[in-house]
Amino acid sequence: MSGIGSRPRSTPIPGGETFLPGNDGLPGDAGHHRTDTPPTPTEFVDAQGFAPPPGAATPTLPGMTVQDYTFVALDRRRRRSPFGWLLMAIVLGTGPVIGIGGGVWAFLKARDAVEHASELSDATLSRRDRDPLGLGDDVETLFQADAPLRVASLFEDMLPGEPTRFTQILLYPYYAFATVQDPTQPTHLDQYTWRSGALGTPSAQQSSADLEFRLFGAGDVNWVAVAQIAAQAPALTDVEGGSVSHIVVERSTFQPTLAAVVRIFVNGDRGSGFVEVGHAGDILAVH
Repeated sequence: MSGIGSRPRSTPIPGGETFLPGNDGLPGDAGHHRTDTPPTPTEFVDAQGFAPPPGAATPTLPGMTVQDYTFVALDRRRRRSPFGWLLMAIVLGTGPVIGIGGGVWAFLKARDAVEHASELSDATLSRRDRDPLGLGDDVETLFQADAPLRVASLFEDMLPGEPTRFTQILLYPYYAFATVQDPTQPTHLDQYTWRSGALGTPSAQQSSADLEFRLFGAGDVNWVAVAQIAAQAPALTDVEGGSVSHIVVERSTFQPTLAAVVRIFVNGDRGSGFVEVGHAGDILAVH
């Protein structure tokens, strides 16, 4: 109960001083003191929102301007030209085909890229490596069987020069490098990579005014003996858990009478070493 002189409640109480539709009386008027049933919750909410009875006009508040918000639908349709219809037909007709074709192409390229990456990360030869060299499936590295000979022959056939003149041939388990003299510019050297059955583009190396003492031919080296000694190299170097990591073929300034010197490097869990072989296939030293 409110005290004497207190302000009236700002929120009407259902059944109290609530202005229901049809009850226009003010407090103290006869119309205000109704003895009928208190309003239902719905009637009370409608009264608070000034909602009219069904079918009645919307009441207005003092100072409120009534505006007509009748919805008028806008006609946004545009006439499409015959060319537009033709273009749509082409897009709808060919779009799925292009989408499917593009998806298949992307899938094949992605699969090829994954396979290629797997081959590059694999330390053994793959079919893509062996086929161009004519190697059997039992050959797992470029150190085995006649793989060194076939790689040297491939470089000889595909690189410039008659014959091709090398400063270095470098064999890894599943790829190889060759550095050769440019026959048209004798002071220039270029390095080529053979990997995954393909020969890479030349990479320029430092020029030299006198290359003669560094040059050798692929036919100067007994490649069959190189492969045989490579198979024995882990045992010869006595490296625990050792395996051949790479083979370097080049001229030696300490042994200028030799056409080339082959160094077969072995790496293991607890050490490393190498075997030095002459161009004819004789073992010069074990380190």
